[in-house]
Amino acid sequence: MNTTLLDQLISINSVYPNEKQHAEFLEEQLKKIGFTTRRQIVSQDRFNILAERGNKNSPDQKALCFFGHIDTVPPYGEWNTDPFKAHYQDGKIYGLGAVDMKGGVFAILEACRETDPQKYLKVIFCVDEENISAGAWKAVTDEEFFNDVKTLIAAETGNIHPYDPQEKWVHLGRRGRCTIDLEVLGLSAHGAFPEKGINAINDAATIINSLKTLPLSEHPIIGKSSLFANNITSTETSLSIPDYCKFEINRSLVPPETPESALKQVQEMVQKLQTDQHLKSQINISLQKRDTPFAPPYITDKENPTIQHILKIIGEETPKVSIDYGLSVADENVFANGAHLAVISVGPEGDNEHTANEWVNIDSLKRLVNYFKRFIEEV
Repeated sequence: MNTTLLDQLISINSVYPNEKQHAEFLEEQLKKIGFTTRRQIVSQDRFNILAERGNKNSPDQKALCFFGHIDTVPPYGEWNTDPFKAHYQDGKIYGLGAVDMKGGVFAILEACRETDPQKYLKVIFCVDEENISAGAWKAVTDEEFFNDVKTLIAAETGNIHPYDPQEKWVHLGRRGRCTIDLEVLGLSAHGAFPEKGINAINDAATIINSLKTLPLSEHPIIGKSSLFANNITSTETSLSIPDYCKFEINRSLVPPETPESALKQVQEMVQKLQTDQHLKSQINISLQKRDTPFAPPYITDKENPTIQHILKIIGEETPKVSIDYGLSVADENVFANGAHLAVISVGPEGDNEHTANEWVNIDSLKRLVNYFKRFIEEV
């Protein structure tokens, strides 16, 4: 398999929000293999690519839709090689985005290149997945594009599993996520007389320490929710009691939890602390403001006929098919909840996403292209 195209993808810096060059290149590649494309503007110089090709033989015919995101995170950590130059070693390709998710985008393009261009098919590439999914949330507003999509196949990795030619992991769901802001307003006083003030840091510490007592939901399929506090800030000068502290709670969600239910749980816990432990600070609690909604969790019904067909094909190519559910959010959450699509994630194997020396397994890319070709031809 020729992976020159993946080398080109890795060489293009598409660290969000600078996806324009990569998006233009992907649009050009899609046009070369017979797709009609259009740009969906997300913000200045940022756009999704919505593409389709082939013949729709009847008004009720449905299409498969392949998905990939255009952006990457920055090249975190100390790389042993140039993150924007593909490096081949021991059956792996190293480079920024190699597995998350330029390897998956490469597999989509290769599979489309090698299959019948008359087969009715859709592809969508989105910006901003590594940030707040602004591209995906914009995409799902295009009801016309998605109204005849039967299943969305994300070429995304999900939880990391080592490459095994005898086993293939796919993902049929993900936990959701939200961020809760807590602002603790105390009362400043001279540090020599702490009893005259209200120490905002002390009250914030009481709340943070109590987080471990919160009961967390557990779902029989997708697992347990989780939380942690971060971004703790306070400002005070001289010898004064701190009157301000702010921190965040990062909260994962499992069905039937929502961002609103997670917020209510924290609010009730803090109210109880104010009564039981006599917290005197004013405490403001809210979902963090951002330009897109927080993503709820989702689970795709594995009995869905199209999903069953996809799993059958994978099982014919690989002795064991294992189903997993992602612990982190991704654009798949948006498509499942915002466009009400059956979503399955089938990606390549690799490691070190979001850190130095990211890599993708070459044999897993070959296998993925073969899966995708069969999906296009048979599903």
